[in-house]
Amino acid sequence: MIHTRIRRSPARLLRRAAALTLSVAAASAWLDRAHGADLAASSELPASELAAAGGNLASVHQSGNANDARVQQHGQAQVARLVQSGDAGEIRASQSGVANHARLTQAGAENLITLAQHGIGNEAAVWQTGDANRAHLTQAGADNLAWIRQAGNDNYADVRQYGNGGRAGVAQYGDGSYAKVIQH
Repeated sequence: MIHTRIRRSPARLLRRAAALTLSVAAASAWLDRAHGADLAASSELPASELAAAGGNLASVHQSGNANDARVQQHGQAQVARLVQSGDAGEIRASQSGVANHARLTQAGAENLITLAQHGIGNEAAVWQTGDANRAHLTQAGADNLAWIRQAGNDNYADVRQYGNGGRAGVAQYGDGSYAKVIQH
């Protein structure tokens, strides 16, 4: 097995951050196409407001009762899209670094999604339908890709990616499934 370490100079990272900051709108459009979402264009910030906000974008769309969504973003060019429908759903998202992208969607009752993205260029998506599903996703490093799809009730999924270039996906259909993926 050959291990390769990717080293990026600070100047190169800053150039990449500047370029990504200018392309947040393109990144959010990519998320829309890649994950089949159809969010209203009216929720988008103009490019001038994105630049003033450090190039981060967080959108939250909720319908139903007693849903709770929280987003924390630190760094540049973070994109988080949260969609909740149903009752008593909870989403917690935390992003730090540069150009991390997340799409978190739930429909049903008492579902939970937690996301922590730290690093550069990580991508994550979670889709939940049904009731009492739990999805936890952690990414620390660069260029990781992970997704969780839950359709049913009382499912549990935990995906953790530490390092660079990881790829993981979990699909749970039915009730009472358990999955845990850890990548280093």
